[in-house]
Amino acid sequence: MRETMITVAGNVGGAPTFFAGKEGEEPRLVLSMATTPRIRDRVSGEWRDGNTSWYDVWLRGRMALNAQQSIGKGDAVLVSGTVEFRDWQDGDKSGTNAVISARAFGPDLSKYPVVITRVRLGQDEVGNGASNGSTPVAALATNTPDSAQTAAADAPTAVEEAGALEDADYTEVAPDGSPF
Repeated sequence: MRETMITVAGNVGGAPTFFAGKEGEEPRLVLSMATTPRIRDRVSGEWRDGNTSWYDVWLRGRMALNAQQSIGKGDAVLVSGTVEFRDWQDGDKSGTNAVISARAFGPDLSKYPVVITRVRLGQDEVGNGASNGSTPVAALATNTPDSAQTAAADAPTAVEEAGALEDADYTEVAPDGSPF
């Protein structure tokens, strides 16, 4: 069976809804996502918003747990997964929802920087995590105040602490690509 895959960049439309799941079930997170293309008018040359498309996005397992701690209303995100269209009816109203079952999900780094925190999850915490007793493996992306981002960026890495960069031949560049 062939599945239709889709990748969408957009914004979280409302507060995500988390379902912990019953005994033996994976946790789930459901959110709405909107994307609006920018369209240039050929005659006037002016840019305007196109039609907004809305998607329901379903995340499962560890991805749902990580997103619950990382993503909120208004955040710019990317989602890739299978898409299906479901008809709905509510009294006199009816329509079709586009539903994406996420295979990959995260913040859109073209919009803003994020701080990644790695946490080691034990077997007991997620069910399919590491069982070696080490402490956890979920990458959690968070939007933090500028001071927290600066502090994280200023913190030395293990390589810097070991002095490996002191003798290295490298050039620092600003985010726009120009040298410092």
